[in-house]
Amino acid sequence: MVKAIFGGVGALLVLVFAATFWPLVSVPQGHAGVVSLFGDIQTTTLLPGLHVINPLANVIDVDVRQYPMTVGGHAGTKDLQSVDAAIVVNYRAVPESAGTLVSSFGANWHEIIIQPAVQDRMKGVTSLFTAEELITKRSEVSSQIKQAVLQAVRERSKGMVVVDDVTVSNFGFAKSFQTAIEEKQVS
Repeated sequence: MVKAIFGGVGALLVLVFAATFWPLVSVPQGHAGVVSLFGDIQTTTLLPGLHVINPLANVIDVDVRQYPMTVGGHAGTKDLQSVDAAIVVNYRAVPESAGTLVSSFGANWHEIIIQPAVQDRMKGVTSLFTAEELITKRSEVSSQIKQAVLQAVRERSKGMVVVDDVTVSNFGFAKSFQTAIEEKQVS
């Protein structure tokens, strides 16, 4: 009877130990795993599949699928008009670089890389055009913003983030400017 109790307790301890220190981790498709051991982020990346890791390590899940981010910003035009812009950026992390990306920029890397790059380049490009040209030359403005954002993200992320598309979804102008445009169209 005593042997059965000790055997049951022993089996329970083995199960608790195995559950606590399980050395296997599964990384799903569209994700990459970044290993953290006592807060030290490893630069090696676990690609989708089953992996054996140090039982004391923690795996940070990094989604490497494409995601849209809408970035709003306020800028000035060449003729000193205020313009609000909304720009949609479709981006993704390079799976093999996820470890270095998280190690260099942290888990919120998209806020550190994408958002500032878009706002900076949007302000730079809109300042080259008048408010009227932002409307009449929209495709040229969009193209220049796209190229500038692509380059900025590539440089800031050191190639660890890929921008698949950049779209200017909206330009908004000061109410006085919009009223002047409406009056000009009516006359």
